[in-house]
Amino acid sequence: MTEQTEEIKEIKDRVFKHSKSDKLEINRVPTPTLNIFKEFSNEECSGDYGMALKVLVDEHLGIQPAFNQITSVLDEFQVRITHLENPQEEKKMKEVTTLSGKKIKYKGKDGGEND
Repeated sequence: MTEQTEEIKEIKDRVFKHSKSDKLEINRVPTPTLNIFKEFSNEECSGDYGMALKVLVDEHLGIQPAFNQITSVLDEFQVRITHLENPQEEKKMKEVTTLSGKKIKYKGKDGGEND
């Protein structure tokens, strides 16, 4: 072997030293499960199956419980904010004056003429 060929082989070994040990082959995965995993990988990890597996294992082992708890709290706040921004037909006290001049108060829908 020439010196240049040896140098190329050395570089190749350094670059690809983990190529065999980092590979994982899984057989007999049910099609629906595989499709869910691929969809998760595409949406959450840009199609990187290794990172998708890491995320799932981290979640399963509880490595990121604080992150999940924070996400849950943020989701709850979002629901509350949405509810506050879009209240269900608020009822406010309305007042009408009868022909005799008597004032009557009642709860009516906000903004309606004929509640």
